Amino acid sequence: MSQWDCLHDTTEVRTKRIAGGGIQYREQCLTCGRSASNAIAASTLRDFPAEWDEDLHERWQQAIRDSIAARTTAAQRMRSEEYAAYLASTAWKEKREAVLARDRWICQGCRAERACDVHHLTYSHFGRELLFQLVALCRACHDAAHEEPHVA
Repeated sequence: MSQWDCLHDTTEVRTKRIAGGGIQYREQCLTCGRSASNAIAASTLRDFPAEWDEDLHERWQQAIRDSIAARTTAAQRMRSEEYAAYLASTAWKEKREAVLARDRWICQGCRAERACDVHHLTYSHFGRELLFQLVALCRACHDAAHEEPHVA
């Protein structure tokens, strides 16, 4: 795919200012703002084209970012609701009790405090976790497990 390949079909010849004060005529995609052609000879043009929209590509990229963020937020909300429902389920309560009993209610992070939380080491089997994928932790160690890693 070259820099002029664009999957959108709405283009218009525009006047593009180039380095050194020159002018080129090119087709600009009116959807994403990319250049959709090589330079076009001025002698082939009937009308003086409108100016190149320098901000169109950035607006297109921002719209894509906004769309991704909206989908991500919706997915996170769904996962959050699903997660809360799972933590209220009998299946989770039984697994939680089994992990706390296995670890003798001792935090496996510091081995000094009483464990009150059960932490997922991975979410790859969420809802059907194997017990070795869960660990008993005190509140401080559970909070620490969710902190961003420190990079020196």
